[in-house]
Amino acid sequence: MKKKFIAVIQFGLILLSLLSQWSWATEIKFSPLTLQVLATPQPIRGSDGEFHLLYELKLTNVTSRAWRVKRLEILDERSRQSDLAVFEGKQLKKRMALIGTRQLGNLVGPDETAVVWIHLKFSSWEKVPLKLLHRLQGTSLGQSVNELGGMSEVERRSPIVIEAPLKGDKWLVGNGCCEVAHHIRTILPLDGQLYSGERFAIDWDKLGEGDRIYRGDNRKVESYFGYGLEVLAVAEASVVTVVDRFANQIPGKSSNKIKLEESYGNHVVLDLGGGRFALYAHLKPGSIHVRPGEKVREGQVLGQ
Repeated sequence: MKKKFIAVIQFGLILLSLLSQWSWATEIKFSPLTLQVLATPQPIRGSDGEFHLLYELKLTNVTSRAWRVKRLEILDERSRQSDLAVFEGKQLKKRMALIGTRQLGNLVGPDETAVVWIHLKFSSWEKVPLKLLHRLQGTSLGQSVNELGGMSEVERRSPIVIEAPLKGDKWLVGNGCCEVAHHIRTILPLDGQLYSGERFAIDWDKLGEGDRIYRGDNRKVESYFGYGLEVLAVAEASVVTVVDRFANQIPGKSSNKIKLEESYGNHVVLDLGGGRFALYAHLKPGSIHVRPGEKVREGQVLGQ
């Protein structure tokens, strides 16, 4: 017992020594709002020639009172200067919402979690930071907080180059990068984690007569100029998922009865390698030509 008692004292002294050294070097601050980046941001080169960085910052209120976020600075971790972006006022409110809602605003209630959708642009790959850091300023009942957090590395692998998923011209990129909220702001709780699975999703609409996307009754899928056209493999890949069992839906009509596994309708998923995948959703019933495990070549028809 005596040896065990001495060992406990020695361990306690070592721990106290470590804590003392850490506290001398680091100022401990109260953090009512914790900051966490959902996934490592990946720079993507857009058709405008700039590199776009899209990611989500999760804010969790761990206190029993509401906090209002007044200002959010995006910093290059190396310099810790707010030379990347600053969001406050209306600019902050329009890109922040509580998890599970579409209600925009900068107030985070007790035990609530919010997400800030962040979009940064850089003129060259070299200007993309290696690490990101965030400075948050907030207030609650006359008390203010100024904290650093949400440090995250930036993906340094070069973006892969893929071919077009469709033939021809006059295709409209609908609901794509980088500020349109429809896909980008979809947060899904899956397997115990939060995912932004539609961060880079695009709705492709074929333009026809008069640069319209349909002719006639817009409640019928057959009225749309893109309906029945071929969908192509964007690269040499392996087919990992094929689902072809759902009937057509009425365009523009949403339903809260659709289950998670039905949300993409008939679809194909390709494994492009390196942890990257391509999902082709909302395909025509009975039109899919590939099967799981099959190797496909670039430009091969997958379905309609």
